[in-house]
Amino acid sequence: SVKPLNWQGSHNEVELLIDQDEIYPRALEMINRAQKTIDFNIFLWGGKVGEQILDALVAAQKRGVRVRVMTAPGSGFGFLAVLQKITDLYYGKDPEKPYRPVVDKAVEAGLDVVSYPVKKLNGKAFVKADHNKVLAIDSIEAMTGGMNFADVISTNHDTMIWLRGPAVLELEQIFEDNWRLCKGEEFETFSAKKRNKWMNLDTTGVIEGNTVVTYSNAFINATRSLVEDGLDKAQSKIRVMMFTFTDDSVVDKVIAAHRRGVDVEVLLDPNLHAFGLRLMGAPNLSTVRQFKKAGIPVRAYMTQPGNQMHIKAAMIDDRYTYWGSTNWTKAGFDSNNETYVRVDSPVIAQKFNRLFDHDWKMMSYVLKSDGFGRWLLAIISELVDEGF
Repeated sequence: SVKPLNWQGSHNEVELLIDQDEIYPRALEMINRAQKTIDFNIFLWGGKVGEQILDALVAAQKRGVRVRVMTAPGSGFGFLAVLQKITDLYYGKDPEKPYRPVVDKAVEAGLDVVSYPVKKLNGKAFVKADHNKVLAIDSIEAMTGGMNFADVISTNHDTMIWLRGPAVLELEQIFEDNWRLCKGEEFETFSAKKRNKWMNLDTTGVIEGNTVVTYSNAFINATRSLVEDGLDKAQSKIRVMMFTFTDDSVVDKVIAAHRRGVDVEVLLDPNLHAFGLRLMGAPNLSTVRQFKKAGIPVRAYMTQPGNQMHIKAAMIDDRYTYWGSTNWTKAGFDSNNETYVRVDSPVIAQKFNRLFDHDWKMMSYVLKSDGFGRWLLAIISELVDEGF
């Protein structure tokens, strides 16, 4: 079977991009300077933000760049669409989320666009998705993380990692594997010539970290083992910023680290809404209750109406940082098409700590988990988290 390259210990230039003002302009800059290839895999793509990216992609193709776009299939997300209609009846309908029109415009403009065959994905999750957010340019630079390219989620608190180095080749390789899956084609052996390009590269820039890229998709599910191994080996400190955190095995490992003396703090999205659903604290409620019972400080990011704390990141021992599209859920680890990056660098760890400390002190509050309603939601969340 096809395996990622996994350049364990490869040096890359790494930069942390935070929120829309840093992420979207960098993405446009990357597309505008592309000379040969653009690979773009995105979950949600729409609105003015999406059209700006689309215009740049079309312009790149017109100047001779090979542009490939991979998106999530459809616009209703199946089961989630049914749940959304139910909540709409009670709470009122949210504004229409304009994802499909931009995809249709991309096809009309002549871009090569495919939808990921989610039925090919592994795992037992009831809802599976092509949840990736990856932009790779010319085998030279890439970004990946949690940020979607759509107006309705542009105010989310989110991050992307920009990379320059061998990790870009790995991101391109897995895109190629996924692309061929979408096209129903046979896979190719990775080009040694492409690999040698990076082996001989002049890396005179600021090299910030040894980088490992892992995936969850139709070919391999490697992210869970990377995260669990890191938590098992943690010696002094764990900081987690997570949109959705429900995986029982990972919850247990965080609690185990706390019990052996590791300093643990967890910052979560309050789960007030997602995809138009009014979640009232679920699905994180069960995890919150478990952490509180174990004595682990857990807080919620202070979201505003219409946005979320959408980051999926962690830091261990002021050395290792983890960033990507993967929520710490059964679906994220075992079923979705996802990308995760671990950076071994005190410099990047320090940047994470600054972000975490600011959000913990200035933008968070203590989550409530008491009361019959929250208790019931926590029980329900625990019963169904195997499927999400």
